[in-house]
Amino acid sequence: MKPHSLLILALLASPGAADTLFVAQDGSEEYTTISDAIAEASSGDTITIYAGTYAETIDPGGLDLTIQAYSGDDVVIDGEATRRCVECDSGETSAMTFSELTFENGYGNDGGGARLYQSSPVFSHCTFRNCSVDDDGGGVWCNDSTASFTNCTFKDCESLDDGGGLCGQESGVSLTDCSFEDCRAGGSGGAVYGWGTL
Repeated sequence: MKPHSLLILALLASPGAADTLFVAQDGSEEYTTISDAIAEASSGDTITIYAGTYAETIDPGGLDLTIQAYSGDDVVIDGEATRRCVECDSGETSAMTFSELTFENGYGNDGGGARLYQSSPVFSHCTFRNCSVDDDGGGVWCNDSTASFTNCTFKDCESLDDGGGLCGQESGVSLTDCSFEDCRAGGSGGAVYGWGTL
């Protein structure tokens, strides 16, 4: 086989470069929902979201993505008090990043804003607002997970049991420059509650 033929075969076999997928509610981009963009994405891709309120649950489904607001845009993920805003329970690693997003009105049994189970996502400059649960972790519930939160705000989140803002169970949770405002719990830890490791 000629050398240039080998080069062509090597290029064909090499993985493609990461893509950036854009989401805009007004139809100006290829995707109008975050879920549709995730369905077409591969690990390593970036999903950039334009301003708007998106009534859906973000579930990466095991992919490691960067999901972020377009620079300076106000992007809200609205659970409408009927569902969680984020679900990570498929082994997402620390390469799964959420940035500059607001999660509000999330609701569930555990983890109104985000439910993290056996995953390790990173949240940067995100807000969890007015999220609630019937059990633990009004804003975020972490179980058997290692999660990181940097410059995040937990505001007006509530649990009927433990951890109004955040509840960690057998988890390693990193909180850097985060704030908790008016978070409440019927049990322990109005702001943060953890057992096992936190």
